[in-house]
Amino acid sequence: MKRQELFIFGLIIMDTPKSSISSGTTTRRFELLCIMMLTFGQLCIMTGYDSQSFILESVIHSIHEKEPERISPYAGYYGQAVCYLAYVTACLFSPSFLYATSAKTTLLISSICFTSFPLGFLFTNSYYYYFSSALNGIGFAFYYTGNGGYITSHSTRQTIESNVSLSWSLGCCCMIVGSIIMAIITTVTQEAAPEILDILNATMGSSVSGHGIERRFGDSEIYLLFSVFAAISSLAIFTFMLLPSQDVSNCIEPSEKLVSFKDGMKLMADTLTSSKMFKLAPTFLLTGIHTSFWLSIFPTTLTFNMHNSKLIYLPAIYGFGIGVGETIMGLIISTLSKRIKDFGLKPTMLIGCVLTTIFCFVALLSTPFNATVTPSHEDPLLFQPNRVTVFLVAMIGGMSDCCLCSVRSVICALAMPKRRAQAFSVSKIYQSLGSCVIFFISPFLNLYHYVFGIPILCLLAGIFFFRQAVMNQRSYEFLCAFLLGMGQLCVMTGFDTESFILETVIHSIYEREPERISSYAGYYGQAVIYVFYMLACLISPSIITVSTPKTSLVFGAIFFTAFPLGFLFTNSYYYYFSSALLGVGLALYYQGQGGYLTSHSTRNTIESNVSLSWSLTCFW
Repeated sequence: MKRQELFIFGLIIMDTPKSSISSGTTTRRFELLCIMMLTFGQLCIMTGYDSQSFILESVIHSIHEKEPERISPYAGYYGQAVCYLAYVTACLFSPSFLYATSAKTTLLISSICFTSFPLGFLFTNSYYYYFSSALNGIGFAFYYTGNGGYITSHSTRQTIESNVSLSWSLGCCCMIVGSIIMAIITTVTQEAAPEILDILNATMGSSVSGHGIERRFGDSEIYLLFSVFAAISSLAIFTFMLLPSQDVSNCIEPSEKLVSFKDGMKLMADTLTSSKMFKLAPTFLLTGIHTSFWLSIFPTTLTFNMHNSKLIYLPAIYGFGIGVGETIMGLIISTLSKRIKDFGLKPTMLIGCVLTTIFCFVALLSTPFNATVTPSHEDPLLFQPNRVTVFLVAMIGGMSDCCLCSVRSVICALAMPKRRAQAFSVSKIYQSLGSCVIFFISPFLNLYHYVFGIPILCLLAGIFFFRQAVMNQRSYEFLCAFLLGMGQLCVMTGFDTESFILETVIHSIYEREPERISSYAGYYGQAVIYVFYMLACLISPSIITVSTPKTSLVFGAIFFTAFPLGFLFTNSYYYYFSSALLGVGLALYYQGQGGYLTSHSTRNTIESNVSLSWSLTCFW
């Protein structure tokens, strides 16, 4: 065969037969080149899509406010619902399309579909808007099917986790690029914004309790934003045209497929009804619903919160934080996957569920309950968002999404080795179905539905995922050490922080009600704690021998919890009693911790497990 050469990014890529790519260093370099090109294409199409999603409902609302007959005020949510409905439908046949063509062709068509969407905002029309939303959904299905097919044909079993995490984390730099673009365009177009806001606030201030109106987007800002997004998306078309086609040796799944379109549809039906996919369905649904929340619904609340009307850079800051979080977590997963076998499965799933729950909890505290669907001047439960808190919340959201998406990609590649393309598509069917339903009903939901429903789904998804995923001993050790560290973080967050202020708090209570408690009870109470700690240390090893470390840890946690409850009805008798219980809890906890670590570590891993558990604790 005549050798052909392709010059890309300063490297010569030989279009040699598929079997000619040698193993070792050369193969790994070729893998990385292919993954980096795939990642750059993802960066281009997702820079537009993700950044648009942050502001889509707010932009549509701004257009509706100026021209009500032009488009529905909820078209931002409805358009994304149409997108995910088309996504669900296209996922049914995209694997068969992949079989009939190639991963490269599938990726190329997807990039064209993605580019069509932002072009519609140069002449906003509801018909084209919904049509391009449907095309966007088809582009999604084709992209992720092509992405999965391309990665598996350019990865081995040893490199799949690292390649997936690397691709996802670098691809998620699109959030950073998009946020920079939004910040620049906002700066360029903001000169008239303060005057407009002042006029509108003076006109409408009385109707919104003096808090002003929500952040609005002007025509020039909309045109510039979506023109740039369309231009960047078009770069993906050229990138995917230049992708190398040959596979690596020992790849998970070769790109040459001898399956007809009809047989591919039969495989798809078999995969869709597989018990493995049913068990993983809650995980895929969680990914879709959580994506809808952090990608569109929560950032919409930032612009619909009237207290933020002059914080015009919040969408850009939020996008930057998401990108930083995605990138950091992707690099962490990629690094640890090389050192800890199967780290990309159960440990990553656990971390993702914990971070998702934290994201929902912080959103609950900082967001007006009705700001998901309408401009609101209500106060949040605890604090108003500002630039710093929005960035930190966004980082948590990005890290949680990276975990869930990495887990989904890895489990699909491993759960059904002979039907990987179909498994990827089935995962996307469930994911997009969750997003589609959420966007269709979002005008009828408030914040509480999301922040309580998503953590419950995390629990359900975790249970089913853990039953399906297979984990080796080292990953199991890591998981146990991580859970132990999280438990210690919880009990010590209260105990150590209370100790900083205990005597001061007691003295404040004494100043108001001297008969209620001694002015030095803070010191005396801690003395009681350590007296009982000392006494309990005499018997706690014996308790371990007749029970288990897990039982000791549970009782220790209960005793830790009993102490702060006493300050809801401060009473000297209960205070000293709970101090004694706390001392016993300290002894039981540390005894249980030592027993649990030694029973879940080997001689070679005890040091790293202790360090991991203790380092997590110090975040209190």
